Amino acid sequence: MNQIETLPEGPFILNVLKPTKITSSVVVNHFKRLLPKGKKIGHFGTLDPFACGVLMLGISGGSRLNDFVHKFLPKTYLALGKLGFNTDTGDITGQIISEKPHKNNFSKPCLQEVLQEKFVGPYWQVPPSFSAVKYKGKALYKWAREGQIIKKDPVLREIYSLEVVSSRGPFVLFRVKVSSGTYIRTLFEDIADSMGEKGTLVSLVRESVGGVSIKDSLRPKLWPAKGRKLELKGGENDHSSLLKMDEVLPFRRAYLEGENNKDYSNGRKVLVSNVLKWEESQLEASSSPIWILNKKGDLLGLSEIVKDHFRPLFNLPSVPPFCS
Repeated sequence: MNQIETLPEGPFILNVLKPTKITSSVVVNHFKRLLPKGKKIGHFGTLDPFACGVLMLGISGGSRLNDFVHKFLPKTYLALGKLGFNTDTGDITGQIISEKPHKNNFSKPCLQEVLQEKFVGPYWQVPPSFSAVKYKGKALYKWAREGQIIKKDPVLREIYSLEVVSSRGPFVLFRVKVSSGTYIRTLFEDIADSMGEKGTLVSLVRESVGGVSIKDSLRPKLWPAKGRKLELKGGENDHSSLLKMDEVLPFRRAYLEGENNKDYSNGRKVLVSNVLKWEESQLEASSSPIWILNKKGDLLGLSEIVKDHFRPLFNLPSVPPFCS
């Protein structure tokens, strides 16, 4: 893959690989400096500095998908935990606050059976004190750094799958698919506790967000260099790290033609019965929104059905060349 020389016009998502030892904000700022003035950018869920993997950047309106990504797309992680101690942050970067010598030796099949039974499914999780979760408008990690540990109420999450890849001595390598907002370092603390152990996460890789995979992420060595300005241009772009909105969220598609296109774009009521054709969703989600497209396949907006017509959740002001 060649370094990206130009980016397409408006809304799209860039799948980048965040390396360890830097914050998600640093990645956002790197790409923000490359964009023309006025072009907006944001990420779809932060990754802790010690973690690496998929970081999705919404550019030129792509961030409109943020809430929908969190609601509809699961995240898959490969995580390595170590038994024997806890830290204040729940990961290897924190200060050790308690220790308990690792004694139990669990075989991989035994551990898999236990964790499958105890954790897969609905999962109530207390957000970690060192996290971006807000309390009185301020992130918990900021309170913690000021010496105030805030404990929030448990939040219901979902563990879709949990696979023990290996279990050797104090180390447990596992792959887990979870709902958005699930903290894997807290999950491993809970896993260790269920084993009568203490545990801390040593490394974490976000492998995918929905169908957006790390294998297609733009590696740091291919990021455009600092100091250069990147023009946004239309036309074809064959980079697999550049994604259209409906590629990230492959909801059901409804195609319109003729006056229905104009009516929809102008906010007038368009009946569901006027749809030219439908394409089914690739997501296993009920009551999901619907992409509205014209006959050529250009995105017009995202909608929901209310009774017999479409109600826009957001519309795209114009059809960019990237979506043609």
